[in-house]
Amino acid sequence: GWVDNPKGMMQLWVPLIGGRLPPAEYVLGIDIATGTGSTMTSNSVISIGNKWTREKVGELVTPKLRPDRLAVVANALGLWLSVRDNPAFIIWEHNGPGKTFGKVLIHELGYSSYYKRKNHDKLGEPSSDMMGWWSGVETKRTVLEQLLSAYETGHFVNPSVEACEELRHYCYDTDGGISHSQAMTTDDITGAKK
Repeated sequence: GWVDNPKGMMQLWVPLIGGRLPPAEYVLGIDIATGTGSTMTSNSVISIGNKWTREKVGELVTPKLRPDRLAVVANALGLWLSVRDNPAFIIWEHNGPGKTFGKVLIHELGYSSYYKRKNHDKLGEPSSDMMGWWSGVETKRTVLEQLLSAYETGHFVNPSVEACEELRHYCYDTDGGISHSQAMTTDDITGAKK
């Protein structure tokens, strides 16, 4: 259930009905950090979207949950948002810490409603469903351009001031991809620009 805590890591933008969000089809979009909580750690974020109204209705932000613990929280949120025993749909970035997150969410907790991508990379083998979204130069640019278009057309509404401010830091890089401006100015010997 929900317990109000002004210092909590989660924020909702819709009123609860009987301790729950209004019945709807919800999607959890998750960006996963390492969760070490140090000053150099970025936040893990769970965005809750209402598919029917096309708006963000909630957001969990924390730098202090490891990917395995974040999976437990995502599992609980997804089940809390169930409608007629159908848990919320979860999509996360599988790269980096997302691999651990997915392993715990799917294999250990048995969560059933999540994004599956097709594996088309192996020649001569049938495609298979793989858990989570894979971020690469092309896929990242495509999804961020779709998000920008959704904002411009009003197809998606995001009331999170912090999330909208964060978006202002993304720009096209010299490789034709989209990167966070701080990643482009930081010395990164790996060239990953994360």
